[in-house]
Amino acid sequence: MTPTPQRQRGDAGEDRALAHLQHLGHQLVTRNFHAQGGEIDLITYDPTTAEYVFTEVKVRQTDHFGTAAQALTPRKLTRMHAATERFFASQVYAHWHTQTLHQPVSDDWPYYRFDLVAIQQGELQHYVGVGGEE
Repeated sequence: MTPTPQRQRGDAGEDRALAHLQHLGHQLVTRNFHAQGGEIDLITYDPTTAEYVFTEVKVRQTDHFGTAAQALTPRKLTRMHAATERFFASQVYAHWHTQTLHQPVSDDWPYYRFDLVAIQQGELQHYVGVGGEE
């Protein structure tokens, strides 16, 4: 099945956002992490701050229905929080953390934050620490 034009734009936006984050030094943990109640576009690790970064990517060609930045709603943030809980309980997290950082997983959650990468009419804006970082 061929992806819709919207899905293709979304995928291209995620690719561009990931390239931006990697340019900043982030390491990719996983993409499109699905959990009951939510999904996170990109999960990276920022070694400069020792934080896991949960990034929502929003792409808009026009602002007829609001800007890309306005598309990050309180409901979406609630779903991201739920997915974050599931991520830290997952094997994806445990494997990446122990294999890449060479650290054991503790019972305490590591530091993390939520970021937004908004791409509006081709212009990328990176918002750090949206929605209540821990």
